[in-house]
Amino acid sequence: MFRTSKAKSIDRYGRKYSIDNIEFTIEKWEFSIDGMYGHIYFTVKKGSYLYGANNGAYCSKLDEDYDLISVATPCFLDENGATERPLSQIFKEAIEFADLNLLRG
Repeated sequence: MFRTSKAKSIDRYGRKYSIDNIEFTIEKWEFSIDGMYGHIYFTVKKGSYLYGANNGAYCSKLDEDYDLISVATPCFLDENGATERPLSQIFKEAIEFADLNLLRG
């Protein structure tokens, strides 16, 4: 995707990241091995971004406290189901991509 500089890991397990004081928690990821696209899903505090979609980034209501951010990503897996890049870097890129393409609440 692109180089990251704003998204930072904020826990020792690599499940939570922050960008401009907005905390992203990884929910799940789905990388296909057919060479097409997958999705990475994060939760953010309700109202961090406006509901909508732009350029492969999506924000929707999850529950009363959190919203769901989804980012379409290129397939990162090879034919053996392995990725050449660290997942933490892929997550940071997805977070910055969402922040760039979604309107803040």
